[in-house]
Amino acid sequence: MIVARENDEIVIRIPDAENNIELLELQKIIEYVNYCRIVKKSKASQAQIDQLAREVNSDWWNENKARLL
Repeated sequence: MIVARENDEIVIRIPDAENNIELLELQKIIEYVNYCRIVKKSKASQAQIDQLAREVNSDWWNENKARLL
């Protein structure tokens, strides 16, 4: 594996001579890196994040409980 900085990008090269790399797992890694970049820029407090999570979970449950029960 090669990690290099080229201009304004970080380039990661992964040899796949035997086609063993699972693209779904690689996509999960990319999504995690994007998540870290977004969180790093956030100015939300942990209390605000917790409140938002509760609201999202509550909304999801209200929309899906009839289907699941």
